Amino acid sequence: MKPLEGIFVVMMSPFVDDEVDERAMRHMVNHFIAEGINGLVVLGSNGEFPYLSDEEKRQLIDIAVEEARGRVPVIIGTGYFATEPVIALTKYARDAGADAAMVALPVYYPLSFEDVKRHYKRISSEAGLPIVYYNIPDMTHLRLTPAEMAELATVEQIVGIKETIPDIDEMAEHVKLIKKKPFSVLSGTVLNLMPVMSQGGVGAICVLPNIVPKQCVEFYNAMKSGDTDKAGEIMAFLFKFMPLMTATPTPHAMMKESLRQLGVPITPSVKDPLPPLTDQQKSLVTQVLADAGLKK
Repeated sequence: MKPLEGIFVVMMSPFVDDEVDERAMRHMVNHFIAEGINGLVVLGSNGEFPYLSDEEKRQLIDIAVEEARGRVPVIIGTGYFATEPVIALTKYARDAGADAAMVALPVYYPLSFEDVKRHYKRISSEAGLPIVYYNIPDMTHLRLTPAEMAELATVEQIVGIKETIPDIDEMAEHVKLIKKKPFSVLSGTVLNLMPVMSQGGVGAICVLPNIVPKQCVEFYNAMKSGDTDKAGEIMAFLFKFMPLMTATPTPHAMMKESLRQLGVPITPSVKDPLPPLTDQQKSLVTQVLADAGLKK
């Protein structure tokens, strides 16, 4: 597999009448690829993966991989509490034709680093798919030191890390300590891509490309080519969407409403117990899109 780099959109999981909306999912896959996105991520945090049934997960995997048709890499979030279900879903993703799995470890019982490493070693050896470690300690409460992260990276099938942490210096330490080549350090948001790439990161796995995929890719390309003036201009535009990122810690319905207002055939429906869209949030979406020049 080629090294993972560029902008990967964490796709929303579309529903209508509480069932997977196949039409919307296929539309989004083609829309993002047409806009130049570098890869797709299905069943990430913004894909509501903790609240989906196994059947819904399999449906979304099948639709995304089938519709992508190998045009861009497809990464599947296969994280779960226990090791065996992760292996089972990762194998399913592998057999469906996915390119990699993204695995966070939601911690319930206190685990040692040796326990964590054993978890990932089993997935690596038994599932047969490249793995991106999903570092999101605010959600998993699993905080590995940079040295532990570097040791985890030595596990054979781990090919990258998604860094959903605010500390750029810590990310830089990961880049410095992880000697494995090739290995991709990817930011969890496009909004800090400038400092992340300056420290050796190679892209982002994030939610904002749902709304502005083309601009996010252009921003990455400007950074990669060293065109800091253009990158700065695009960054100023991307920051117009900060209100959608900060209005609520669970922006799933707002992101879907943003897509709906931009013409994607999706409803703002989310899986319980995620909060549904409020009138105030709907108005905020309308205002932010208008201020960014995306709506009249």
